[in-house]
Amino acid sequence: MSAVGRRILVVEDDEETLNILSRTLAAGGHDVFWARNAPDALKLLARRDPPIALIITDVVLPGTSGPELVEQIREFHPDVAAIYVSAYDTDTVRSHGVDPNTMAFLPKPTEPRDLLRFVEAALGQG
Repeated sequence: MSAVGRRILVVEDDEETLNILSRTLAAGGHDVFWARNAPDALKLLARRDPPIALIITDVVLPGTSGPELVEQIREFHPDVAAIYVSAYDTDTVRSHGVDPNTMAFLPKPTEPRDLLRFVEAALGQG
């Protein structure tokens, strides 16, 4: 299956950013669903079949972090790819478990073409 049309979960607590990410991904041909926090994301995943191919999550989420959420999701969906996004500085991002040098990380705001390029790479198509 090509990268286009894959199921992607976006977890983002900022409504404007959530809308931009979701619209960009949908325009790129992806099946997008979203949550504003980790508990809602986990509830959505419990009801989804087939499973998601990719999660795009904010590094800092209410009550948790993006990496902690991805770890929980990988208990049930071990092959899910992840892209982390954040407007925080590098030190803050690292303190929440994301190394921008070794993990798929995009600073916010990001250009739509950069997001779609990261998605293709994360899904093994780039």
